[in-house]
Amino acid sequence: MGAAAGFVNLISDELLITLRSLSGVTVQRLNNIYYQIKKNTKLSIVLVITFLINACGGSSGSSSTPADDFSVSIGQTFHSTLPGAIAGNQPYIFSVINAPAEFTLLDASNGRFSYFSTENSGEQVINYRYSDSQTQLVDKTITLKMKDDPLFSQQWHLQNTGQKAFAFYAGTAGEDINLTQTIKEGIDGSGITVAVVDGGLEIAHEDLQPNIVSGSRDFVGGDSDPTPASISDFHGTAVAGIIASKGWNDLGGRGVAPNANLIGFNYLSAQSLANFTASHGGGENTARIYNMSYGVNYIEPQGGGHNDSELAHIEDQVINSNLFDGLGRFYIKASGNGFDRIYFNETNYQRSASSELPFQNSNQSPFNAYGYTTVVSAINAAGDIASYSTWGSNVFISAPGGEYGSATSNTLLVNNNEAEGSEPAIITTDRSGCNSGISRSSSFSSVTRYPFLSGIHALNPQCNYSNVMNGTSAATPIISGAIALILDANPALDWREVRHILLTTAEKVQDGQGGDADDELTVGSSSFVVHDGWVPNDASYSYNNKFGFGRVNVDAAVAAAKAWNTDLGTFNNIGWIDSGALTQSIPNNSTTGAFDETTITSSLTVEMVQVRLTATHERIQDLAIVLISPAGTESIIMTPNNSFLGNQIPNVQDVTGYNDTLMLSHAFYGESANGIWKIKLVDTSGATISYLRGSSTLNVSDNSTPGILTNWKIRVLGH
Repeated sequence: MGAAAGFVNLISDELLITLRSLSGVTVQRLNNIYYQIKKNTKLSIVLVITFLINACGGSSGSSSTPADDFSVSIGQTFHSTLPGAIAGNQPYIFSVINAPAEFTLLDASNGRFSYFSTENSGEQVINYRYSDSQTQLVDKTITLKMKDDPLFSQQWHLQNTGQKAFAFYAGTAGEDINLTQTIKEGIDGSGITVAVVDGGLEIAHEDLQPNIVSGSRDFVGGDSDPTPASISDFHGTAVAGIIASKGWNDLGGRGVAPNANLIGFNYLSAQSLANFTASHGGGENTARIYNMSYGVNYIEPQGGGHNDSELAHIEDQVINSNLFDGLGRFYIKASGNGFDRIYFNETNYQRSASSELPFQNSNQSPFNAYGYTTVVSAINAAGDIASYSTWGSNVFISAPGGEYGSATSNTLLVNNNEAEGSEPAIITTDRSGCNSGISRSSSFSSVTRYPFLSGIHALNPQCNYSNVMNGTSAATPIISGAIALILDANPALDWREVRHILLTTAEKVQDGQGGDADDELTVGSSSFVVHDGWVPNDASYSYNNKFGFGRVNVDAAVAAAKAWNTDLGTFNNIGWIDSGALTQSIPNNSTTGAFDETTITSSLTVEMVQVRLTATHERIQDLAIVLISPAGTESIIMTPNNSFLGNQIPNVQDVTGYNDTLMLSHAFYGESANGIWKIKLVDTSGATISYLRGSSTLNVSDNSTPGILTNWKIRVLGH
């Protein structure tokens, strides 16, 4: 072991204790130095020692008298020093006369103490004594004043105790993101900036303003205030609150990263390539994380070249940018809310019969299939996949998104299950005032169903908060906040290291809607598996199309970040391998399917695999598409019965197949790329299928001729 490495091991415990007792800015600067040392022991030890002396306020001869009252944040470990000094230079001793069990005297020689409580017990009085061990004895009292967030007790996504969050039904205790230990240690996102890319963000909101920093853009008004002009536009404000509502200020709830910095971009209100670039890292801002709680409902496959400029910009910001010492930025993307229905051209489309498969597969969006976006699906308060959540093989991780939050038992019929309308949603910030935001929406005007939004609830008299935010739009900012906590714990991690930590620490969700068992369709006279549940691959990682690698586990991820010492190797890709022209027939309504294979000779370790598919078919929503690795791991990269209805909808481009359409799978993470990769296309239906188009029925006849696999390409990205 080198001298520098030995020094790091020697000082690590003391340095980390020091970090957590200092101000947020100092914490972040010292954290950076500490973890840069761990990754590069050639950094100057003298520099660290010098910085520690300067950051801590100079020599020990200069000190101030502590106050007799202390503000204590519930759920965080509080450290300070008991007031007390006796004239002269003699040593003196502290002792406790009367204190609650949560109080600990850490050092009797200097009065250092800690206090931790998860309950708001009001003011706590501590009686203690100090003396010089000779002639003087002084009794003294301090008061610990508890600081909390009044809505935190109902924020089940942060700590699920089985509460209702003002809905009719309760959640299931323990089904949350597990971050109690992280907050207890004082890791709260300090110094990490998250950008909310949305329709707007009310930067003056009482529970957001303390965390707002410079860097926001208003693309509509040409200024730096992205507050929406429309008083009904609540979405970005709700997203921001989930990420970083200010903690322990006796207002509202608490964000996942309650001391992270926030900036906002109203890109969705003024969409253009220039505004996309500026709002996703191209402008002058310090954001490391970009929250993308938005998406597009595609009803026909997108061909090669779709959104290439936007995707190239994201790739550049993730892997090529020199910002953050080349560690890369994070783009956290919602998978979609189209499990049962989608909206296109202001018309609702849905299947006429229920299904265990998503109507909208997340691989229908090129942005979700790009790989450099981290795609998130949603879970409800019972620990199941949320009723609306889009899913597919490009989902990386899942997080709470909730259901619909009604206080009555028969509010909505969602997927033929009225309970889902009355299960907890996510509590977060709304636009300020009862005449703004979701509170003024006619959909939530019933005082009986939504009393929390009505202006009469004691905990929300000004309607500044909402209990009905849901969707993958709500799950996505939970992951953004979680990454802010991981980077607070270790800011020297790069984008791949954080993703590796997330996937290796994620919690395997036991899903009540089929996530643990295969879902099968009868195809012809045979059964065909169209959802595999949890699939262990050859590298011992388990993956599920619904949940990705599982639900985020913040405490486990932060612990892994603090202990990180793994080298993932150099990121690379093998380039696109092209099958050439094919004429493989896809038998109708048959598990026989169309097969093709290609050989990869690279020894790259897989991190993700992309496919570009070209195939003709008159009713492409019949097709199930399966990718098979050399190790035999199967990934269903497109489920059938999906919403690719383009050629059946009037006034929409006639699309009869896939045309170099991009798809992505994470299921092969850690496997070797070397060997034979196979693709299989199966036509799963020979019957007429009915859909609901608004209030009318759309009957779609079976294809008259078999489809044809004409080309496919594969690209492996990894190390």
